Amino acid sequence: MKRRFIDLLSQTYAWPQPGLDVSDHGTLKFHGVDLFDLAKEHGTPLRFHHIPSIERAVARANEWFRLAIEKHNYTGTYIPAFATKSSPFRFSLEETTKAGCQLETSSALDLDIVRRLLAHGLISKQTYVLCNGFKSDRYLQAILDLHAQGMTNLICIMDNEEEVHRLLSAEPKGLKVGFRIATEEDPSFEFYTSRLGMKSAKIMDLVAQLSSSDALLPKMIHFFINSGLRDTAYFWNEFIKATRIYTEASTLCSSIDMLNIGGGLPIKKTLDFDFDYAALIDQIVGQLKQTCNEFNAPQPSIVTEFGSFYVGESGGLLMKVLLQKSQNDRERWNMLDGSIMSNLPDAWAISQRFITLPTNGWFEGFERVSLGGMTCDGDDYYNDQGYIMLSSSSTTIDQEVHHLFMPSFSSMKESYVAFLHTGAYQETVGGYGGLQHCLLPQPKHVLVRETKGTIAVETFRDPTDPESTLSLLGF
Repeated sequence: MKRRFIDLLSQTYAWPQPGLDVSDHGTLKFHGVDLFDLAKEHGTPLRFHHIPSIERAVARANEWFRLAIEKHNYTGTYIPAFATKSSPFRFSLEETTKAGCQLETSSALDLDIVRRLLAHGLISKQTYVLCNGFKSDRYLQAILDLHAQGMTNLICIMDNEEEVHRLLSAEPKGLKVGFRIATEEDPSFEFYTSRLGMKSAKIMDLVAQLSSSDALLPKMIHFFINSGLRDTAYFWNEFIKATRIYTEASTLCSSIDMLNIGGGLPIKKTLDFDFDYAALIDQIVGQLKQTCNEFNAPQPSIVTEFGSFYVGESGGLLMKVLLQKSQNDRERWNMLDGSIMSNLPDAWAISQRFITLPTNGWFEGFERVSLGGMTCDGDDYYNDQGYIMLSSSSTTIDQEVHHLFMPSFSSMKESYVAFLHTGAYQETVGGYGGLQHCLLPQPKHVLVRETKGTIAVETFRDPTDPESTLSLLGF
């Protein structure tokens, strides 16, 4: 009996998985949505976001922190903020703020969005707005303007000493500020210290200077490392240093009562992903309490800035297999109707893996392939599904291989590929709505919503048309 694609996958991974299943006729279902039907109805390439997944992700993180705070009798509160840069679309902001998130911004335009959210009643003047990033003149002025308009919980997180002096020269009244720590980089990185933030000694000098200021009110210590929140020696070393900086700063200035631990909770990018979120968050809360008690400091409000964790697993990209090319005896290329490197730039730039599965053909045979994008660039390809346990024809021992397998190609049937959990950063890094490599059009973008168990799909953006592209080019 011919082995089927579903048999290959099931011998390697637990299947089905939360949010992923196969219909009785061999099509892939994502949170109940038949992706083969979605592709056929709306055309490809097709970008989509499953909106209910966003609010569910926020609720999961909130519950982990609630349980940890309760377990450790932690006296500080938990304040979740959404990193808008991960997905600055209105639907992402609506869902995260509705679920109780505050906002973390990184540019002047972010604050234009804040004004729109205020005008539409999606946030209030009591919402925390954490202004991170390097401050251009327009960004800094927007911060001052919103503060003057009564945004009482806007906090300007200082990246450097010059920003402090520029704010002081504007003479605001009681503008809340935070201080970003310049953390040490991972030992594998080419720099020793992050370019972002300030040395701890400089932070202490500024905290002491501002402790009696009427213009600026020190409120927060900010900590973040590029690798995110992980149970590694590097993370714990930097985290404990940051908590000690907080205890020292809060001793110098009693208004400092918040520790921002940044973002970076990992999301599921492969089918074998296994991460104990609750245990890590439990350790973070416990360690922070222990350090505060050791230095006789008040337990701060814990602030997070999750982006990918909230929106990453809500998104996906569908492409059609146009044809198969066999360039030699071993290599088969399934050529897609869109660009991988343009629409999933992390796959090309940082070799990021995404869950990659066929939308149909699960009960058919399979073959090893590479996926080729439509551009003329040699780097526009994808060929790693994660490890697969593949039975050898010459031995009874299964072998672990890192390849990509798809149902056997047939020109007589339509085939589509789904890249899943792509909902963070890919649009903005890839230049959403603008020019794409080889002038390929931006994919259509749809939103999947659920109302009382009924699934509804709405168009968010149509594909870019030739005239708009020609206009961008000056024609």
